[in-house]
Amino acid sequence: MARRTGAILVAALPVALHVASAMSSRRSSLVLVGETLAMIAMTLGALDFYVSFLRKKTPRVSPAPLVGAVLVLAAGGLAFGDRPTAIFAIFAYAIDTGGPPWFIAATWRDRSMWG
Repeated sequence: MARRTGAILVAALPVALHVASAMSSRRSSLVLVGETLAMIAMTLGALDFYVSFLRKKTPRVSPAPLVGAVLVLAAGGLAFGDRPTAIFAIFAYAIDTGGPPWFIAATWRDRSMWG
């Protein structure tokens, strides 16, 4: 149970960061950089979504989910306080089918994983 709780907390961290960012009145000076990173993360997420559900031919190993998650976190840190960047980043995080939320959902019933 502790492993699942920890995994849920890790997966919820980017969402919490962006919700706090959307609610913040402080605006970072690096908004353009954050927006760019969020858009790249959204492109990677859309590509993963396409490969997972529409094409249904997944590559053996893809670094795109890890890169997308890092870009989402970087966008939140650099563009903190910018609501559109937060919304784009949350959307990118949600559609990235190889990212932490989807990984947890796919392995939830695997007893060997959560032991």
